[in-house]
Amino acid sequence: MSSQYGWDVNDTKKIWCFEPEESGANVLVDCTKGIAYLNEIKDHMKSAFTWVSQEGAMCAEPIRGVRFNLMDCKLITDHVHRGAGQLVPAARRVYYAAQLTAETRL
Repeated sequence: MSSQYGWDVNDTKKIWCFEPEESGANVLVDCTKGIAYLNEIKDHMKSAFTWVSQEGAMCAEPIRGVRFNLMDCKLITDHVHRGAGQLVPAARRVYYAAQLTAETRL
């Protein structure tokens, strides 16, 4: 994948998921380094990514051919505040904002 699409080799090793349905054209990539508690939120980030892949920001239609890079995050140490109820809606809004502010690329 790195030679075919021009991706960094390290990025290809940190792909979290493909969507829709685990084999689609959208990809979520962890580009972070040294973030504490990141593995605890991985499933919640993937759930929000699945939702966004099925209903894009503009027309609530499925999106195709989009790569989302998780660049940075700050997580509170209290695990109660890292649950699905807090993270999925917040992550969805971040994914939608990224779609709306992104430049068109081929």
